[in-house]
Amino acid sequence: MYFLRPIGTAIIEALRLQPTDQVLDVATGEPNLSLARLAPWGHITGFDLSAGMLAIAQENAARQGLAN
Repeated sequence: MYFLRPIGTAIIEALRLQPTDQVLDVATGEPNLSLARLAPWGHITGFDLSAGMLAIAQENAARQGLAN
């Protein structure tokens, strides 16, 4: 789904996140990792109907050392 990347990037840039912001990411995917890097002292909550997608997001966050 690389064709969606430019849209996701534009949305993330438009948010103008601050380091302590809190975000709810519905339909969790890669954007939550990018959001977590932009708000290192904030909190990113990922929500998805698929337990598998949540597990993948958690694994990727752990692998990248993202705990927020």
